[in-house]
Amino acid sequence: MAVRRANPVVAVVLGAVLIIGGYFALKYGQKSIDLAKASVEWPSVPGKVERSEVVRSRDSDGDTMYRAEIIYRYAVNGEPLESDQRRIGATTSSSSSKGAYKVTRAYPEGKDVTVYYNPAAPEEAVLEPGVFLESKILWYVGIIFMVLGLLLAGWPVVKLVLISGLLAAKRA
Repeated sequence: MAVRRANPVVAVVLGAVLIIGGYFALKYGQKSIDLAKASVEWPSVPGKVERSEVVRSRDSDGDTMYRAEIIYRYAVNGEPLESDQRRIGATTSSSSSKGAYKVTRAYPEGKDVTVYYNPAAPEEAVLEPGVFLESKILWYVGIIFMVLGLLLAGWPVVKLVLISGLLAAKRA
């Protein structure tokens, strides 16, 4: 049985797609990190947790996933506002309920909380300002995609250069 060789054009195109996707993930991930860094300087107001529960859902494989849903209310300059963002970044789910229950225990319904809000957009608020793993996830995904894309797209080019060099050395 003959081994079929991969088409280098497919590798280069797929690599380019990964590089482009990685670039956009990196770009938006950096925005998330910058916003998370800025959040430590945001003004704060008192707020109250209105709802605190563990939400169950199913992933694409049918496995049960858990995430904490914390909804809190606060007011800025007399305008009542509501948010569900605990930290800047992606909302995470897990197949273990442990983390979600830990968050709901930290923020039970009725708890008075300190809310940090973006002065440029007061509807954007967090309970925990600063940079956390959730703030960095998209940035890490972008780096991984770009590295994989460079390896995938670059390997056929490196291989071509090496073969060309070997052929040139043979002729000399």
